[in-house]
Amino acid sequence: MRILYVLQSFPKLSETFIMNEIVELIKLGNEITILAKEKEENIFHKKVAKYNLLNKTIYSPVYKFNKGRYKLLIFIIKLLFDFVLHPFRTALRFKLLISSQKNMWYAIDSYFSIEKVFGMKFDLIQTGFSTSHIIDNAYLLSRILNVPFVLMFRAYELYRKSDLKKLNKRINIVKHASSVVTISYYNRDYIKTKFNIRNIPVVHDSIDVNLFKPMKNKNTKRIISIGRFVDQKGFSYLVKACNILDKRDIDFELVFIGIGPNKKKCEKLVKEYKLSNVFFKDSLPSDKVKLELGKSSIFVLPCVVTKNGNRDILANVLKEAMAMEIPIITSDICGVDELVEHEISGLLVPPKDPEAIANAIEKLLKHPELRKKMGAAGHKKIIKDFNIKKEVKKLEKILQMAINSK
Repeated sequence: MRILYVLQSFPKLSETFIMNEIVELIKLGNEITILAKEKEENIFHKKVAKYNLLNKTIYSPVYKFNKGRYKLLIFIIKLLFDFVLHPFRTALRFKLLISSQKNMWYAIDSYFSIEKVFGMKFDLIQTGFSTSHIIDNAYLLSRILNVPFVLMFRAYELYRKSDLKKLNKRINIVKHASSVVTISYYNRDYIKTKFNIRNIPVVHDSIDVNLFKPMKNKNTKRIISIGRFVDQKGFSYLVKACNILDKRDIDFELVFIGIGPNKKKCEKLVKEYKLSNVFFKDSLPSDKVKLELGKSSIFVLPCVVTKNGNRDILANVLKEAMAMEIPIITSDICGVDELVEHEISGLLVPPKDPEAIANAIEKLLKHPELRKKMGAAGHKKIIKDFNIKKEVKKLEKILQMAINSK
């Protein structure tokens, strides 16, 4: 299959699951072209180079102005140039563009975002996320290129209030998709109820189980937490839990790995509590994340649902830790029991509850056999239900069906 993969940005360290999905599709013999609006980072996972993904990526031009005569002039020149080369196709594209956008400036932005792939041939368009901008572009490209499109819904594009309003305005477009796919049964039930869309296949965001393997010589006192420092991760509650453990004279150390707007707030909290055993590291590529996990005995991710509705859905860092036989402590929200079984592969605690987090950590620190048992159960769960090879084969079948049903 020749697949056009539509994304906001690529590559991103925090979106390893996107890269893994694309790599597995390539391994299965599919031809992938990535259309992205921007490249946000200069640190990449090794697979980006190994599979030549940057050369498979087409970046849309980014203009520093939102409106104005200069932008309009560039658009007119580009449109006239395309019209001279391909008058009929350009006229059709322009008509579709204007009819699908709410004003001229949105139409211009869409044209700049997608025009680089107009002359290319694809069998299908697949989205990595389904934000309003990506839905618009996937639908427009589908009509221009006369190929089916498949929408993938993950997390933030479904639950943030601002995104939800935009999505509600595009439900008719969503229902034009050949398939709507999502990453969890929790999401599937939400989409069914909220938007009255049926037959939603679930393809879990999964991990490379050949990379994240159990390692020996763990530090039995070392706790680790990985993710972006944003509200839905709930990292401040973990710092507060550490303060409780410190007051109980529990011997431990905690390592945070990640970057984000709330990092300084957490660092300040650590200083206020005088926690000399809590450390911070910046974001790392997969191979280095694996090494950090390999040193650790407990993984904690105290997720919350934020005021604007943002939330994590089956975070991939949980899967990476479980694959390495590390027991999990995380919040009992958003269908997480699809991944972590309470007191089987980890401990589920109420959100925003530092005392419960502290109690769970203390329990695992004091019971090494329980850690070992939960770690083994988590590893089996990942091999069975969150193996990237199995899940991408499911996705490939869905994409092939979309092409065949056209």
